[in-house]
Amino acid sequence: PIVVMTTPGSMLSGRSMMHLRHYKISAIAGATIAIASGAALVVWRAVPLYGGIIGLTLIGFGVGTVYPVATVSIQNAVPGHQVGTATGAMNFFRALASTLAVAIMGAILFAGLGATPERGTGVELLVETAGAAGVDMAAVFRWVFVAADIFLMAALAAVLLLEERPLRGPASDAAASIAREAPPPTPAE
Repeated sequence: PIVVMTTPGSMLSGRSMMHLRHYKISAIAGATIAIASGAALVVWRAVPLYGGIIGLTLIGFGVGTVYPVATVSIQNAVPGHQVGTATGAMNFFRALASTLAVAIMGAILFAGLGATPERGTGVELLVETAGAAGVDMAAVFRWVFVAADIFLMAALAAVLLLEERPLRGPASDAAASIAREAPPPTPAE
């Protein structure tokens, strides 16, 4: 549900940016929803299946609202000829941070299971071994959600610290304003 719901969150946030004077508000609201949902999954001891699905769905939706705001803010902060470089750098660091977050949460999960995964060992065998050893799976995942909430709080802090500049507008508007500001061409002799 997390990955699936980032798309609607991203779409809603991207569309709302066209109509909101303070466009960061959608990312702030979404990140707050994601943090609250993660905290509910940490605190709620015996989460029923529907509660877990709703919590994960809201986390995905909230995370999705941050993507377009971050992308447009970065693209809006650099000169037009550097937009590709800035977008590429942002995507690189986003992928790097995602990889780090997944590695940390995976390490928490495997440490909680008391297992060291080996090549060819399936998740089912790890869960079965942990269950036979009396490992409380809910407690293990609670720590994974604590880590996720920490990452979400860092994302919210980054959005709050992000300078909110007036948006430039569509590329056609930017090209027209550049054409108006440019000096008239000199005739070739």
